[in-house]
Amino acid sequence: MPIGIADKAHSSDVSATQDAMIENWLRSEVAPAYDAYKADPTRAITLDEGMANVRARIAKGEGRE
Repeated sequence: MPIGIADKAHSSDVSATQDAMIENWLRSEVAPAYDAYKADPTRAITLDEGMANVRARIAKGEGRE
């Protein structure tokens, strides 16, 4: 198989895998978060609060294995 054709086939496989991963993330994390927000918008936090939470977790080393 010529290199150009093999590259396109590999690229297509990678793209399909990425699409599947994004679809899974949207269904498993994004949609439930959106539904929870729509059900109770008072639970939402501001971007500044969210970033402060992220910075605090990073400072504690959370999420590292």
